[in-house]
Amino acid sequence: TDNHWSTGASMLRWVDCVLRPHVNSVRKQIDCPDQRGILILDVFKAHQDTDFLDAVRKHNMEIVFVPASCTDELQPLDVSGNQIFKHALGDRFSDWYSSEVAARLEDGQDVASSQVDLRLARLKPLHANWLISSYDHLRDQRSALAAGWSKPGLTKAILDARTSRVSCPEEPDIEVTRL
Repeated sequence: TDNHWSTGASMLRWVDCVLRPHVNSVRKQIDCPDQRGILILDVFKAHQDTDFLDAVRKHNMEIVFVPASCTDELQPLDVSGNQIFKHALGDRFSDWYSSEVAARLEDGQDVASSQVDLRLARLKPLHANWLISSYDHLRDQRSALAAGWSKPGLTKAILDARTSRVSCPEEPDIEVTRL
């Protein structure tokens, strides 16, 4: 369907414009250009699209699916970051809405009969700023974000893999352990 194509095209664009540049940047940072990457996904239908999976694998990435109904326990951002982000975004809206009501009260308006303008045209530019502000807030929550990796055991698995002599494939006689 057209909707499927739109979602599929968006996912492919995300691979090319976001995932690949980020993974290549990390590989360069750790001086390991051939290191396989891991992409952790939920079982959302768009994540199972053959073209999307092929595009991810083409960039030397392993795909790990979190089983259905387990993302709140195993997906790092669902364990910690998403909740922080959603609360921050909600706080931004609540602050704005409260200030709108307070301004009406200061103007002597009857708040019960006066409505706050919630049209999309009014909220869209505000929402963009709230998103940026919420992202900035999330970025400052490094210890909470780290908990999203340690709580499901991912931090330990990564550290264990690092100490199991996992390294760049071009190094000779190195044992590689897959997680």
